[in-house]
Amino acid sequence: MEWSGTAPSVERDAVIRSTPSGRGAVTVVELRGEIDLGVRESLRRSLVRGVERGTDIVIDLTDAKLIDCASLGVFVEARLLADHRGHLVCLVAPSPAVRRTLAVTGLDTVFSLFADRDQAHNRLTRSRSVPA
Repeated sequence: MEWSGTAPSVERDAVIRSTPSGRGAVTVVELRGEIDLGVRESLRRSLVRGVERGTDIVIDLTDAKLIDCASLGVFVEARLLADHRGHLVCLVAPSPAVRRTLAVTGLDTVFSLFADRDQAHNRLTRSRSVPA
């Protein structure tokens, strides 16, 4: 299945929508519903495509009800791939349930967490404008 811009991938109760943002080199991956083993491969494809496009990744968890460890493992894989290519992966607006899962696994200290997309975009933009 070829990536088609804003068309969502629907698997069980989850929706994954991956779109290049008009605000710089950022891909936004929106997650909705229950993010579990059933959506892991679709999630992986969306995140890898964003990194391969040469963009930073914003994972929007605003409408994610829960997330399992297999899906968190995909986040970590994407972060490692992005790091290797000089890009960032950040998380936006995790629900209390998702935030607890991140805390229990220690990933709340691995990923930058932001209240909303604007805050994440602003941080990414500042990171890119700092001279090396």
